[in-house]
Amino acid sequence: MEVLVIAFLIGLGGSLHCVGMCGPLQLAFHGNQQLNFQGFSRQLLYHSGRITTYAVFGGITGLLGQTIKIAGFQQGLSISIGVLIGLGALGMIGHSFTAMKWPFMDKVLLKLKMKMGSLLHRGKDTSRFALGMLNGFLPCGLVYVGLGGAMTTGSYEEGMLFMTFFGLGTLPLLLGVSFLGSLLTPSLRNSLKPAMLGITLVFSVLLILRGLNLDIPYLSPHISGPVDEITVCNE
Repeated sequence: MEVLVIAFLIGLGGSLHCVGMCGPLQLAFHGNQQLNFQGFSRQLLYHSGRITTYAVFGGITGLLGQTIKIAGFQQGLSISIGVLIGLGALGMIGHSFTAMKWPFMDKVLLKLKMKMGSLLHRGKDTSRFALGMLNGFLPCGLVYVGLGGAMTTGSYEEGMLFMTFFGLGTLPLLLGVSFLGSLLTPSLRNSLKPAMLGITLVFSVLLILRGLNLDIPYLSPHISGPVDEITVCNE
Protein backbone atom coordinates (compact mmCIF):
# COMPACT_ATOMS: atom_id res chain seq x y z
CA MET A 1 0.00 0.00 0.00
CA GLU A 2 2.86 2.40 0.77
CA VAL A 3 4.03 2.05 -2.84
CA LEU A 4 0.64 3.30 -4.08
CA VAL A 5 0.82 6.24 -1.68
CA ILE A 6 4.24 7.08 -3.09
CA ALA A 7 2.85 6.83 -6.63
CA PHE A 8 0.03 9.24 -5.76
CA LEU A 9 2.43 11.70 -4.13
CA ILE A 10 4.73 11.57 -7.16
CA GLY A 11 1.77 12.40 -9.38
CA LEU A 12 0.56 15.13 -7.02
CA GLY A 13 3.94 16.77 -6.60
CA GLY A 14 4.95 16.10 -10.18
CA SER A 15 1.80 17.80 -11.46
CA LEU A 16 3.62 21.01 -10.56
CA HIS A 17 5.66 20.14 -13.64
CA CYS A 18 2.44 19.58 -15.59
CA VAL A 19 1.18 23.01 -14.60
CA GLY A 20 4.46 24.62 -15.55
CA MET A 21 5.16 22.75 -18.80
CA CYS A 22 1.87 21.28 -19.99
CA GLY A 23 -0.59 23.79 -18.59
CA PRO A 24 -0.66 25.85 -21.81
CA LEU A 25 -1.45 22.65 -23.77
CA GLN A 26 -4.26 21.87 -21.36
CA LEU A 27 -5.69 25.35 -21.90
CA ALA A 28 -5.35 25.02 -25.67
CA PHE A 29 -7.48 21.86 -25.59
CA HIS A 30 -10.08 22.97 -23.08
CA GLY A 31 -9.78 26.69 -22.37
CA ASN A 32 -11.26 28.04 -19.17
CA GLN A 33 -14.06 25.61 -18.31
CA GLN A 34 -17.22 26.67 -16.53
CA LEU A 35 -17.24 25.41 -12.98
CA ASN A 36 -20.41 23.33 -13.31
CA PHE A 37 -21.44 19.69 -13.67
CA GLN A 38 -21.04 19.61 -17.46
CA GLY A 39 -17.58 21.19 -17.41
CA PHE A 40 -16.44 18.91 -14.58
CA SER A 41 -17.77 15.74 -16.28
CA ARG A 42 -16.00 16.64 -19.53
CA GLN A 43 -12.74 17.05 -17.69
CA LEU A 44 -13.18 13.72 -15.90
CA LEU A 45 -13.78 11.96 -19.22
CA TYR A 46 -10.61 13.45 -20.66
CA HIS A 47 -8.45 12.63 -17.65
CA SER A 48 -9.94 9.13 -17.34
CA GLY A 49 -8.67 8.42 -20.85
CA ARG A 50 -5.24 9.77 -19.97
CA ILE A 51 -5.01 7.67 -16.80
CA THR A 52 -6.17 4.58 -18.71
CA THR A 53 -3.21 4.95 -21.07
CA TYR A 54 -0.87 5.39 -18.11
CA ALA A 55 -2.27 2.22 -16.51
CA VAL A 56 -1.70 0.17 -19.67
CA PHE A 57 1.88 1.42 -19.95
CA GLY A 58 2.34 0.72 -16.24
CA GLY A 59 1.23 -2.87 -16.73
CA ILE A 60 3.69 -3.33 -19.61
CA THR A 61 6.64 -1.91 -17.68
CA GLY A 62 5.61 -3.87 -14.58
CA LEU A 63 5.66 -7.05 -16.65
CA LEU A 64 9.13 -6.16 -17.87
CA GLY A 65 10.17 -5.59 -14.27
CA GLN A 66 8.76 -9.01 -13.37
CA THR A 67 10.99 -10.62 -15.99
CA ILE A 68 14.01 -8.84 -14.54
CA LYS A 69 12.94 -9.83 -11.01
CA ILE A 70 12.73 -13.51 -11.97
CA ALA A 71 16.23 -13.24 -13.40
CA GLY A 72 17.43 -12.06 -9.97
CA PHE A 73 18.29 -8.46 -10.88
CA GLN A 74 15.56 -6.61 -8.96
CA GLN A 75 18.02 -4.76 -6.71
CA GLY A 76 20.14 -3.67 -9.65
CA LEU A 77 17.01 -2.54 -11.52
CA SER A 78 15.84 -0.34 -8.64
CA ILE A 79 19.28 1.23 -8.18
CA SER A 80 19.79 1.77 -11.92
CA ILE A 81 16.40 3.42 -12.43
CA GLY A 82 16.94 5.57 -9.34
CA VAL A 83 20.29 6.79 -10.65
CA LEU A 84 18.93 7.46 -14.16
CA ILE A 85 15.95 9.40 -12.78
CA GLY A 86 18.26 11.44 -10.56
CA LEU A 87 20.60 12.26 -13.42
CA GLY A 88 17.65 13.10 -15.66
CA ALA A 89 16.28 15.47 -13.00
CA LEU A 90 19.60 17.27 -12.87
CA GLY A 91 19.47 17.77 -16.62
CA MET A 92 22.43 15.51 -17.37
CA ILE A 93 20.23 13.17 -19.44
CA GLY A 94 17.01 15.12 -19.96
CA HIS A 95 18.70 18.00 -21.81
CA SER A 96 20.52 15.80 -24.30
CA PHE A 97 17.42 13.66 -24.84
CA THR A 98 15.21 16.60 -25.72
CA ALA A 99 17.91 18.00 -27.96
CA MET A 100 17.96 14.85 -30.10
CA LYS A 101 16.13 14.93 -33.41
CA TRP A 102 14.33 11.76 -34.39
CA PRO A 103 12.59 12.37 -37.74
CA PHE A 104 10.34 9.31 -37.44
CA MET A 105 9.20 10.45 -33.98
CA ASP A 106 8.40 13.90 -35.35
CA LYS A 107 6.12 12.30 -37.93
CA VAL A 108 4.42 10.12 -35.34
CA LEU A 109 3.85 13.08 -33.00
CA LEU A 110 2.52 15.20 -35.85
CA LYS A 111 -0.06 12.54 -36.76
CA LEU A 112 -0.92 12.11 -33.08
CA LYS A 113 -1.53 15.83 -32.61
CA MET A 114 -3.59 15.99 -35.81
CA LYS A 115 -5.78 13.15 -34.54
CA MET A 116 -6.16 14.90 -31.19
CA GLY A 117 -7.17 18.09 -32.96
CA SER A 118 -9.74 16.17 -35.01
CA LEU A 119 -11.29 14.68 -31.87
CA LEU A 120 -11.37 18.06 -30.18
CA HIS A 121 -13.19 19.71 -33.06
CA ARG A 122 -15.93 17.08 -33.03
CA GLY A 123 -17.18 18.68 -29.86
CA LYS A 124 -18.66 15.43 -28.54
CA ASP A 125 -18.26 14.45 -24.90
CA THR A 126 -17.58 10.85 -25.93
CA SER A 127 -14.53 11.96 -27.93
CA ARG A 128 -12.91 13.47 -24.83
CA PHE A 129 -12.05 10.04 -23.41
CA ALA A 130 -10.27 9.12 -26.65
CA LEU A 131 -8.56 12.53 -26.63
CA GLY A 132 -7.26 11.82 -23.13
CA MET A 133 -5.99 8.39 -24.16
CA LEU A 134 -4.02 9.93 -27.03
CA ASN A 135 -2.64 12.57 -24.69
CA GLY A 136 -1.12 9.75 -22.63
CA PHE A 137 1.11 8.91 -25.60
CA LEU A 138 2.72 12.37 -25.71
CA PRO A 139 6.37 12.45 -24.50
CA CYS A 140 6.56 13.58 -20.87
CA GLY A 141 9.49 13.38 -18.47
CA LEU A 142 7.16 13.08 -15.48
CA VAL A 143 5.43 10.04 -16.99
CA TYR A 144 8.83 8.43 -17.59
CA VAL A 145 9.59 8.88 -13.88
CA GLY A 146 6.30 7.17 -13.03
CA LEU A 147 6.95 4.30 -15.43
CA GLY A 148 10.36 3.80 -13.84
CA GLY A 149 8.60 3.32 -10.51
CA ALA A 150 6.04 0.99 -12.09
CA MET A 151 8.82 -1.20 -13.46
CA THR A 152 10.29 -1.70 -9.98
CA THR A 153 6.97 -3.11 -8.70
CA GLY A 154 7.79 -6.33 -10.53
CA SER A 155 4.31 -7.33 -11.70
CA TYR A 156 1.72 -6.44 -14.35
CA GLU A 157 -1.07 -5.77 -11.83
CA GLU A 158 1.03 -3.66 -9.46
CA GLY A 159 2.50 -1.73 -12.37
CA MET A 160 -1.03 -0.85 -13.55
CA LEU A 161 -2.06 0.17 -10.03
CA PHE A 162 1.09 2.26 -9.60
CA MET A 163 0.43 4.28 -12.74
CA THR A 164 -3.30 4.56 -11.94
CA PHE A 165 -2.54 6.16 -8.58
CA PHE A 166 0.17 8.24 -10.23
CA GLY A 167 -2.43 9.56 -12.70
CA LEU A 168 -4.93 10.23 -9.92
CA GLY A 169 -2.29 12.30 -8.17
CA THR A 170 -2.02 14.61 -11.18
CA LEU A 171 -5.77 15.31 -11.22
CA PRO A 172 -6.18 18.10 -8.61
CA LEU A 173 -3.79 20.60 -10.15
CA LEU A 174 -4.67 19.81 -13.77
CA LEU A 175 -8.36 20.24 -13.01
CA GLY A 176 -7.47 23.54 -11.40
CA VAL A 177 -5.67 24.62 -14.56
CA SER A 178 -8.78 23.97 -16.62
CA PHE A 179 -11.03 26.06 -14.37
CA LEU A 180 -8.54 28.71 -13.22
CA GLY A 181 -6.32 28.98 -16.28
CA SER A 182 -6.13 32.77 -16.14
CA LEU A 183 -3.99 32.47 -13.00
CA LEU A 184 -1.32 30.43 -14.85
CA THR A 185 1.20 33.20 -15.48
CA PRO A 186 4.69 32.56 -16.96
CA SER A 187 6.35 33.60 -13.69
CA LEU A 188 4.23 31.10 -11.76
CA ARG A 189 5.13 28.30 -14.19
CA ASN A 190 8.84 29.06 -13.82
CA SER A 191 8.63 29.18 -10.04
CA LEU A 192 7.19 25.64 -9.94
CA LYS A 193 10.14 24.00 -11.71
CA PRO A 194 12.43 23.75 -8.63
CA ALA A 195 9.68 21.93 -6.73
CA MET A 196 9.45 19.29 -9.45
CA LEU A 197 13.24 18.89 -9.40
CA GLY A 198 13.24 18.32 -5.64
CA ILE A 199 10.40 15.77 -5.76
CA THR A 200 12.07 13.80 -8.54
CA LEU A 201 15.39 13.71 -6.68
CA VAL A 202 13.68 12.43 -3.51
CA PHE A 203 12.03 9.65 -5.53
CA SER A 204 15.36 8.68 -7.11
CA VAL A 205 16.95 8.42 -3.66
CA LEU A 206 14.06 6.23 -2.45
CA LEU A 207 14.55 3.86 -5.39
CA ILE A 208 18.27 3.63 -4.73
CA LEU A 209 17.67 2.91 -1.02
CA ARG A 210 15.12 0.26 -1.95
CA GLY A 211 17.64 -1.45 -4.18
CA LEU A 212 20.37 -1.40 -1.52
CA ASN A 213 18.34 -3.94 0.50
CA LEU A 214 19.21 -2.40 3.89
CA ASP A 215 16.26 -4.09 5.65
CA ILE A 216 14.84 -0.73 6.78
CA PRO A 217 11.01 -0.82 6.92
CA TYR A 218 9.36 1.21 4.15
CA LEU A 219 12.60 2.96 3.08
CA SER A 220 14.69 -0.08 2.17
CA PRO A 221 12.77 -3.32 2.88
CA HIS A 222 14.40 -6.70 2.47
CA ILE A 223 14.06 -7.98 -1.09
CA SER A 224 13.88 -11.74 -1.28
CA GLY A 225 15.84 -13.16 -4.16
CA PRO A 226 15.99 -16.52 -5.90
CA VAL A 227 18.16 -17.97 -3.07
CA ASP A 228 15.53 -17.17 -0.44
CA GLU A 229 12.78 -18.69 -2.57
CA ILE A 230 14.74 -21.92 -3.06
CA THR A 231 15.38 -22.17 0.69
CA VAL A 232 11.68 -21.85 1.46
CA CYS A 233 10.81 -24.51 -1.13
CA ASN A 234 13.35 -26.95 0.33
CA GLU A 235 11.84 -26.57 3.76
